[in-house]
Amino acid sequence: MTAPCAVGVIDGVLDREQRLSLAEVRCAMERGFRLYGAASTGALLACELEREGMVGMGQVFRFIRDVAHNREDLVAVLLGPDLMKAMTIPIVDVVFTLARAGLIPANEKERMSRVLEALSLMPVEERCTDRLKAVLRKVIGEHGVADLPAHFHNAKADDARGLLTSMASLGCSNIGNERIPYPFPDR
Repeated sequence: MTAPCAVGVIDGVLDREQRLSLAEVRCAMERGFRLYGAASTGALLACELEREGMVGMGQVFRFIRDVAHNREDLVAVLLGPDLMKAMTIPIVDVVFTLARAGLIPANEKERMSRVLEALSLMPVEERCTDRLKAVLRKVIGEHGVADLPAHFHNAKADDARGLLTSMASLGCSNIGNERIPYPFPDR
């Protein structure tokens, strides 16, 4: 059996004892594997290993790479007992929902900082729709929150699908030193 030439990392448990380690990723890259990361755990790993050759993809990767903040906290969720269903909402989904609604324009870094600070003060287990919106009312006002959709946009899922779609179109002969095309529209 031939070893795969590319590996995509998307999601996983954030517990450092259980998740894919930096050493394992480095070892795979040293053996010639191309590693791509997006969405959650993959985006976190790509942020840490981008200079060493791991390729980060997607809006979540770009956001957590560029923002001066606790990166893990931005993607963290409380998982259900089967570890397959998120019981809470990650901060990145809130941020991208606000951006899509025009409530955090790209040039309003101060507003973004206030939103991130307020959301980060919430324990992960309290990050459900009603409580998140209550905090947002204090930061951006009732009018802005009233304009939000009923559910927060799942930016991590978008990036996961984008990475899988991109990787499905790759053959090992297509992977060289160039990065794969960036399939996500800027928002």
